[in-house]
Amino acid sequence: MSFERRFIDKKCEFCGNKFDASIIAIKKGEGKFCSKKCSMNNILKFRKPAKSVSRLNEIAREVYIERHGEPICEICGSTHADIHHQDENIENNSDGNLKALCRSCHTKHHNMSSSKEMSLCVTI
Repeated sequence: MSFERRFIDKKCEFCGNKFDASIIAIKKGEGKFCSKKCSMNNILKFRKPAKSVSRLNEIAREVYIERHGEPICEICGSTHADIHHQDENIENNSDGNLKALCRSCHTKHHNMSSSKEMSLCVTI
């Protein structure tokens, strides 16, 4: 019975440690890291730190209040208003981009379908 070597010596692409990688894993495009921890750390090093959408909305609200006071819906006058980003970029808190809209008007704004309704919205 012949013995076939099923592992080869590899160097971890994240930490540089030597480890035995299975030939089958290498053929599948795996076998690059010595552990799951190194594999995950390699993935994470390329990710930008994420800010949650809720935190970005909190920041926009803080910026709006600092500039304009408590938000009041610019369409119906409700005092329970969200902050809407005109350009849909929740990281753009420039003064002209932030508008106060109550939940109802904000939802209507995002759900408008006809061009007539859209033209009304542009005047916000």
